[in-house]
Amino acid sequence: LAQKMDEASPELVLRVKVLDAEKDDDGYKYKIHTVTNMSNFSEPEMTTCRVYGDLEWLHRCIESQPNRDGIIVPPLPKSPGNSAQTAARQSEPTQHSSGEERKSVGADRMQKCCRAIERYLQLLARHPVFRQNEYLHQFLDTKELPPIAKTKKRWVRTLTYAVEEVWFHGRKDVDEYFRKQRSFITQSTVRLKEASITFEKMLQSQYRVCSALSHLTSRVSLTGSSLSSEDPFLYRALVKFGEGLDVCKNAADSVATLDDLSLGFVLNLYEKYTMKAKAMLHHRSVLLQRMESTRKAADKAPPKKKESAEAAREEAQTKFDEMSQVAKREVLVVGFIHLHVGLMLPHQQLICCLFCLADSVS
Repeated sequence: LAQKMDEASPELVLRVKVLDAEKDDDGYKYKIHTVTNMSNFSEPEMTTCRVYGDLEWLHRCIESQPNRDGIIVPPLPKSPGNSAQTAARQSEPTQHSSGEERKSVGADRMQKCCRAIERYLQLLARHPVFRQNEYLHQFLDTKELPPIAKTKKRWVRTLTYAVEEVWFHGRKDVDEYFRKQRSFITQSTVRLKEASITFEKMLQSQYRVCSALSHLTSRVSLTGSSLSSEDPFLYRALVKFGEGLDVCKNAADSVATLDDLSLGFVLNLYEKYTMKAKAMLHHRSVLLQRMESTRKAADKAPPKKKESAEAAREEAQTKFDEMSQVAKREVLVVGFIHLHVGLMLPHQQLICCLFCLADSVS
């Protein structure tokens, strides 16, 4: 079968899809289906079960890889149970919630988690570098994953990044293309973060309205039941009113769920990706500073240290040029992701996204 796939498609194929998820005592287990013609895999088609901790293992392994200057690692999806939908519904009283409603909440959350994990794995599988990564192959092909040591000094990198970001904030880039891209991505990051926060608030309000309608429906039903023998006409009116409220509640719940799975998913993904792109361009500014420092040091170096200083300058220049070449391709990926996931939105939401993006450019 793998030979037939190679003959039919000379290009390497790696397709990943999350079929479904099952919940047990350890949490959600995701069934991941992979189809490929790459020779690194044991079979051309396989299915594995993974938990969220395995996804964190894969992300840490990829981020710890050396020689990835200029490459943007796709953002890791949120852990299940941290969505606005779950927080809003769990904060409301549940004594009037039916079993079907609780089952619907679980199905919606499972669908959102599966879609986010599937998109993350697809971004890795379509990337020309990450698709060849041995850890991704182990994640998709093997049953048992090897252990990995936890990162103990993550706060040091975070603090270093914050200090360097302030230091290089007002520094102009030597390349006009990267200067414009850095300005655009910086503005887009702020606007997308504001849009995501506003959307989360709106989504919580929508689910609170659904919960209020559900509570009102149950109260109307109880009131009507107590009047069934005393006033049949009022009882029938309250029954019809309760049915109307239930229809409104179901419609509002469907709209909120659709918004969360479409616009909410796109905003969250694109916000995280622009933050990754911003960090990558920041690292390029650090390499630019090092290149200029080594150049000045080589010009001022005495004759005895001239050779080593020139070697350091050439190494810094080569590293900066290689990262700039890779970064130009990676910055374009951010725009392609926005266009690709934006095409999955309803037309009204896509127009709103385009208006927000145009406003951030202006």
